[in-house]
Amino acid sequence: MFRKNMRFRLFVCFFALPLLLSACQPTPEEAVVSQKGDLTDKIAETADPGQAPTGVGSHYSLEKTFEQSGHTLIVDADITGGDESKMAVLTVAEKPFESGDSLKRIVEGAFPEYTVYNYTEVTKGELEYGIQEAELMIFRIKNNLHSLTGEPLKEGEEQVIYATDSLVGKVTDEMTDLEIMELYLEDLKRMQAEAPADDELPPADYMIHYPKGEEYAQGNFRLVNGDSALKMDVINIQEGERGGYFFVYNMMSDFSEEREIPSIATPISELKDPGELQRVQQLLQNIGIDYMELYEVYQGENACKYVFTRSYNGAQEDYVGEYLGLSVTDGDGVQVQRLWKPEYFTIIMNNGEIEDIYWKNPSQIVKVDNENVKILPWNEIQQIFEKQMEFLLTPSSEGGDSMFWWKPSDIKIERITLGLAKMLMKDSGEYKLIPVWNFFGRDNSNSDMEDAEEKCYVTINALDGTIMDRDVMY
Repeated sequence: MFRKNMRFRLFVCFFALPLLLSACQPTPEEAVVSQKGDLTDKIAETADPGQAPTGVGSHYSLEKTFEQSGHTLIVDADITGGDESKMAVLTVAEKPFESGDSLKRIVEGAFPEYTVYNYTEVTKGELEYGIQEAELMIFRIKNNLHSLTGEPLKEGEEQVIYATDSLVGKVTDEMTDLEIMELYLEDLKRMQAEAPADDELPPADYMIHYPKGEEYAQGNFRLVNGDSALKMDVINIQEGERGGYFFVYNMMSDFSEEREIPSIATPISELKDPGELQRVQQLLQNIGIDYMELYEVYQGENACKYVFTRSYNGAQEDYVGEYLGLSVTDGDGVQVQRLWKPEYFTIIMNNGEIEDIYWKNPSQIVKVDNENVKILPWNEIQQIFEKQMEFLLTPSSEGGDSMFWWKPSDIKIERITLGLAKMLMKDSGEYKLIPVWNFFGRDNSNSDMEDAEEKCYVTINALDGTIMDRDVMY
């Protein structure tokens, strides 16, 4: 019997973030590429006028099996991205969310028809949703169905239930799933009797509070429009990883991104509802985001996730959900802290309505270092990539079958982009968006390749050919 210590969606902590796939890579005996250094001179070099593209617009095909490991690298990818003669280098800085009129404009721009309240405590409406969910789960448990999916419970399958504060300090080993869920339902009904209604919450003051000694400065709000109710959290991080988050989600929904949204992106030309995309793009304009372009979409049967990133001179900051990290330290072996990770904006529309919005790490350009910096030709990038992939897919000198995977794994690269990536500059603490080549694909380490999620296997600095480590942004 599995007892999951959680509550329904309204109690899920707003700052729980997706865990990115990373791995540590031993340093090879012979360097794959040159050591990273000061990019000042490289940033100052300007591309030749009218320089013809050497990679973007072409197709790269390769199939190679490495003798030592028996692993195979397959490349079958169109090379896309910005104009190779107009790639920029930009100095960027954080743009924290601001209390008052600035935050009010964002909220009213995105949700003009909603009434906004300070979210000070759980309301009767939210608890009513939780009560209905708990009653449904109890019905399913009584009928030997899975409590979340409603499917017949398979032999040996563990049931999922919600714990309750009433169990704190009590021995539960002899209690059944049904008994625990019934206690949980009693707790919800007790809380509902004492909770305020939505319209009894105080009106929104649009303030972000900075409690001393806390990791997060935050403002928490509830948005209501008839039967629709959303939760909004605005966070500026004070300690640890730098940045900020704007997070809006439907607290009264049983929506599951894992269940409803595919892991493989959908070609934009195959969107079922282009009108919905136009409405989403207008929402970004309404809240003042005029520097982002659509990067990719994930289209399900009734829901669609749209991903936007910064665009400049036709090149975009690549959205990298999963990646292979090369280390967890900087070049001197020192643990890197307080990194400012990439910016992106995602919105999920479910049956035509906003399900959730996630805007991570708002930024601003403080300087254009070079409008058309000189980058390495594609043939050099290709050689660096192939050497790096041979290193990744060759058995480690320390023993074992492979450096990353515990069983033989093949990799297929299906997407190559020339885009922008946020990089921490050596010794200065500045962040710049620089041109990089990203190599995306899938492997069969955990599943059949066609079912695997896309990863970024290699990011190459287009200025000097070094491998960029996304864990340390250098």
